[in-house]
Amino acid sequence: MFDPSKELQERATAYATARDIELKQVLGGGKDGSVYATNFGTAVKAFRQPDTFNRELACYMRLEEMEVRNVLGHNIPRLHAVDVSRHVIEMSIVQPPFLLDFASAYLDYPPDFSD
Repeated sequence: MFDPSKELQERATAYATARDIELKQVLGGGKDGSVYATNFGTAVKAFRQPDTFNRELACYMRLEEMEVRNVLGHNIPRLHAVDVSRHVIEMSIVQPPFLLDFASAYLDYPPDFSD
């Protein structure tokens, strides 16, 4: 089972405390961060790196702006709130099939691959 780092747990908990919500359980995680369910039926994702946080946030903002809720039948979470200083995003929880991970996506510019 996934074991989130102490730092990610602390940032997610600080975010939850500031928003007066409670983290209920770990939903999952990986190379980009950890995701926690809340008592309000949302998910809180704490990111390891600012660059992946920024890329994922940019994707969620673009999807919200364009009112995209699913892609080819795959549900996309809605952005609820953001804490830039803690690199945390709060989003809705969606039912499968879904698209969740946009931290490796690039908008409006190509990735910086080495030669």
